[in-house]
Amino acid sequence: MTRYLVKRLITAVFVVILVAVATFSLARILPGDVVIGQIADAGTVRKEDIDRIRAILGLDVPFHVQFWNWIKGLAVGDWGRSLVGNKPTLEQVSHALPVTAELGAISLVIALIIAIPVGIISALRADS
Repeated sequence: MTRYLVKRLITAVFVVILVAVATFSLARILPGDVVIGQIADAGTVRKEDIDRIRAILGLDVPFHVQFWNWIKGLAVGDWGRSLVGNKPTLEQVSHALPVTAELGAISLVIALIIAIPVGIISALRADS
């Protein structure tokens, strides 16, 4: 049993790392430039301004350094700032969490209301 648990834990750690790398990579390979998107309405912008914004956002360092900084930020609760409203991302997520939980709970109740009778009917009509 202990061997099974250790094997499952190692697999879980591997999956979490794989999901983290995939999530971070997908966010970085999306088309478009975050900096250009932020300053699109500013009109004429100098190269120095673009470089400064890249440095503020941490986009001026290599991919692996960006990934490590992202993981450290997740671990300590610093999820960065929203690109839209320039507010802390964790704050925005915490505001949306109650509504998300409510929608999830309602979905679960609806699924149970449908699944329990279907399961009972299926059990009663087994082998038919």
